[in-house]
Amino acid sequence: SSPYERICAAKIALPQSGGATVPLLEKLPPELRAQYEDPAAVLRPDIPWAEIRAKRGHVGVEPGQYVPFIVRLDEAGMVKFLELHEGLVINGAFATPKGDDQQRFVIDASPANMAFREPAKLELPSPALFAHLVVPRGARIYIGKKDLDNFYHRFRNPPWMDPYFCLPAVWSDEVGVGGPRRRVLPSLIS
Repeated sequence: SSPYERICAAKIALPQSGGATVPLLEKLPPELRAQYEDPAAVLRPDIPWAEIRAKRGHVGVEPGQYVPFIVRLDEAGMVKFLELHEGLVINGAFATPKGDDQQRFVIDASPANMAFREPAKLELPSPALFAHLVVPRGARIYIGKKDLDNFYHRFRNPPWMDPYFCLPAVWSDEVGVGGPRRRVLPSLIS
């Protein structure tokens, strides 16, 4: 069976109270903050626009579930709506299983990734580090785990990134955007 699922709006696990509430730039170390405040420091100088437009992301969603999914993202504070001419990259989305019959929302940002420079290599710790622990005889080791509710979706991208993280367009009146009826782009801000 596939590890991917089609999105069902009611099953997507989202932050219980306000997504995108923590401005990412404020939490980065000074050198990374300076880098991510400057689009020229992270965008490719030779963005392959033709390739990006040809690679539009696929949205794996159950029939009739795309608009309700976008409405849920909006209610969770995870999207803002852009006019069609403001969006630069259209990405995809899908879900993976999450416990209790829920789904984890995953953005397929491969189109957006084509616009950004390769990031520095990140070294994350792994359980292998436990093999290197030296504990005095008789001492106790305490281990704790805290699962923060949809933690990743709580960070707010720098606003200049909004046009690079759009999902396919929706009708404005179907998602509560005022003014004349028109197509708008949901931009993931978290």
